[in-house]
Amino acid sequence: MSGFSSDLLNEFKERFSIYYRITKDDDYGGYTSEWIKGASFDGILTEDVSITAAIAGIDTSKNMFGLKVEKDVPLEFHSVIRKESDKRFFRITSGEVLKSPRMSRLNMKILSCEAYEPTDWEEPEEGDEDGNS
Repeated sequence: MSGFSSDLLNEFKERFSIYYRITKDDDYGGYTSEWIKGASFDGILTEDVSITAAIAGIDTSKNMFGLKVEKDVPLEFHSVIRKESDKRFFRITSGEVLKSPRMSRLNMKILSCEAYEPTDWEEPEEGDEDGNS
């Protein structure tokens, strides 16, 4: 039975990438920052319309989401990720909210996240997929 569940979940997985903001000296006495693309992973993003979010006093005017990923995906509070299909950014707003039991074959954890617009973001030029300038 659990094999069926994991196969069904695989149908909903989408590709995401982790992004890191790097700040450097600009050689003129100031600073410059850029976003660097890190590791990629598969996840399932769902809109969080739970009553729990409303009771917790979370600002429901923001788009809140649940992100289901494998337990070993290195995401932490305020990690920035990008959904590859539509290029939208999200920021992790929690630690692990829930994770599957060790005996389960699902090997998943759930994190909450919000829609996010990174500061100083510049879309990489064609052919420069890493976001490097």
